Amino acid sequence: MTFLVGNIPDIEKFLTTITEQYPYNDTFTCEESLFIPTHTHEDDEVRLFLEGHATFIIDNVLVNCYPGKYLKIGAHCPHSFKYNGGEPLTVLRFYKNEKMWGANYLTK
Repeated sequence: MTFLVGNIPDIEKFLTTITEQYPYNDTFTCEESLFIPTHTHEDDEVRLFLEGHATFIIDNVLVNCYPGKYLKIGAHCPHSFKYNGGEPLTVLRFYKNEKMWGANYLTK
């Protein structure tokens, strides 16, 4: 699996299901513009967007993310991230273990 994107109609049911596979989570909040260049992770990157809008580029596909959107990027899949600021961005991030994702940057 390279990546999976979808809208979540029932967030409570989603949270119950996703935490079985990814039991650790944190909340990421950003209010200023942010660009993270192309990188990969050793583990899946799993996010649920709660507030704001951001853009991922995954395998050369532009993915617009907004409240209620779920995003799962497979381990070792190159991707970048862009947030233009404006309204705050709040994202719930899920992990298989307590260690958060470390980024392996592909560009300098």
